[in-house]
Amino acid sequence: MNNIMIIIRPMIGVELFEMTDEEVQLEDIHSTIDADYLAIDRLTDEIELWVDDEGMVNGAANRLGAFSIFDADVERLGQVMYAGTAVLVRANQDDQSEHSLGFSLERAKQIVTSLSFQGVANVF
Repeated sequence: MNNIMIIIRPMIGVELFEMTDEEVQLEDIHSTIDADYLAIDRLTDEIELWVDDEGMVNGAANRLGAFSIFDADVERLGQVMYAGTAVLVRANQDDQSEHSLGFSLERAKQIVTSLSFQGVANVF
């Protein structure tokens, strides 16, 4: 089942979270990140990153840590730096849906092991 969300907590590490459904609900992201405003960054055609939009200015960087993401070729994905808790989900290729999707467990593990999370305490 494709119901795995990847959670990045810079001071703690990266974890795989099993959701009850394949579609990621905005409420799930809000409660996981605990932010008033969310930003979405498309890292690849498949991977979306959701993060606190005000993380660099509201103290999340100091409280929760900050991080960058690099691919296997050491190319930076997304912004220079993200602050606070973030989630990685699968981009929905269906133009009719506004929901992001979860990954299969196998794919989530591949993503976590193939990316480099600079500034994150423990990866997987």
